Amino acid sequence: KAVVRTSSIANNTTGVVAGGADANLSNCTISGNTTGISSLGGAVIRLYENIITSNGTGLSSGGGSILSSNNNQVDGNTINGVVTGFLTNT
Repeated sequence: KAVVRTSSIANNTTGVVAGGADANLSNCTISGNTTGISSLGGAVIRLYENIITSNGTGLSSGGGSILSSNNNQVDGNTINGVVTGFLTNT
């Protein structure tokens, strides 16, 4: 598992990639990457209050899950992509 908070992840081939593991991102800016976030086989990436912009592809799910808390900004990417589900806010 990985937890990333209050970080800038920029100018990489893939900003965040998870395969077969969990990753939680909160209050991060993911920008300027070829792919911002990539979730591969069996991985679960949870997003809380992030800005994902200016990437080639914002969100990419290749057999994994990308779950959103509904308060993320995914816009301004060449291809924004979509989350695979939503987290329950309690």
